[in-house]
Amino acid sequence: MTADPGSPLRTAAGTPYDPRAARNVLVVLAVMALMVMYVETMVIPAFKSFVLFFDNAPPTTVVWIVSAYLLVGTVATPIFGKLGDKYGKKRMLVLVMSLYAVAVSLAGFSPNIGAAFGVDRANQIYVLIGIRAFQGLGMGMFPLAFAMLPEVFPAARVGQAQGIVSGTFAAGASLGLVGGGYISYVWGWQLTYHTVVPVAVALAVLAYVILRESPHLTAEPIDYPGISSLGFALATLMFGLTEGTYWGWTNFAAVHFAGVAWGVPEFFLLALAGTVFFLLWEPRSPNPVVSFAALRQRNIWISNVNGLFVGIGMFLIFIGLVILVEYPYAPGFGLNEFQMGLVSVPASISMLALAPLWGRMVASQGPKPVMITGFGIMAIGGVGLVLCNSNIWELILFSIPSLAGNVAVLIAMSNIIVLSVSPKELGIQTGMN
Repeated sequence: MTADPGSPLRTAAGTPYDPRAARNVLVVLAVMALMVMYVETMVIPAFKSFVLFFDNAPPTTVVWIVSAYLLVGTVATPIFGKLGDKYGKKRMLVLVMSLYAVAVSLAGFSPNIGAAFGVDRANQIYVLIGIRAFQGLGMGMFPLAFAMLPEVFPAARVGQAQGIVSGTFAAGASLGLVGGGYISYVWGWQLTYHTVVPVAVALAVLAYVILRESPHLTAEPIDYPGISSLGFALATLMFGLTEGTYWGWTNFAAVHFAGVAWGVPEFFLLALAGTVFFLLWEPRSPNPVVSFAALRQRNIWISNVNGLFVGIGMFLIFIGLVILVEYPYAPGFGLNEFQMGLVSVPASISMLALAPLWGRMVASQGPKPVMITGFGIMAIGGVGLVLCNSNIWELILFSIPSLAGNVAVLIAMSNIIVLSVSPKELGIQTGMN
């Protein structure tokens, strides 16, 4: 049975297609991606600045400027996705954008805030880490944003829209690594935060004014035991992964807190306990936070597993490049923040140029060949970085396929998710991915 040629075009979620509403969503999401990636990547080349500014802070502490954001964000992502399904994606997106705007406004003033409370320079870094943890709530923007695309675009155009948004991710990363790195090197890391405050505030207002609320809401109550156990499991797992290198993966007594010895294995055991509770509770919950029936679908679980590998891969690539480029002793090259940004430019440009192409390929050929191609290109770049890193040009060369392939997989797997689940579950399923 063929569709009536005269019937109105409909979105992937089944609602009438409104080009103006689709354009508004795309503009807001593209600027959001640009802003967030600028903020988060400008932190990476500034590691050396943080060490010097906070009285030679140890690297194990400085890394928490990134880890605290990721730790909270990992927990917040599925939670805000679920809240968006229930209370409205626009409502939750505006809330998360507002929280993010507050956080970036405070981050640049964290030394002043610490000094006002009598905190010395060496310990002011913990004020920044705390603000960065609060800023991690902003990661809830991503599932809400990507879940909105199939509600405003026809199925055949969702991949192209995802490609455009992913392209602005790459543009933001390039701007953050180069522009943010230069600002940090010349004027200090605080100014990098100050530059983004007007954009963050304006974007939250713009989203409130021009976006429409999602027509697909679920009336199911929130599964608080499920959300709590999922958040606990993710938080303790991320904490263990973050501290494993510094505390030792098998050290049960790396630190002492309140007279009790703690180590990475304990956090992994806590994560396991939270996971077991979640897996036992969810099938029995009258309103599960995650539909296990959906997770058992081949497309869904494959995309979720791929998302795990891609996320870890991107994190390791960026952190590995910073260490190799800025570390003053062999095997590092001892370059500054701005030079670190320049090293990353070719890879960021490749992501920006190829993201729309990957999106069009998803629309014309489907996500599977794009995902396979992306993993193949990532593998070439990853192996190259492991085997060939004795000079700076090798890092530049092999980082290109590493990140270009990464963005291909991201677009393909998010396309699979948004076109495989009910519109009422887009937020949580995208958040889990």
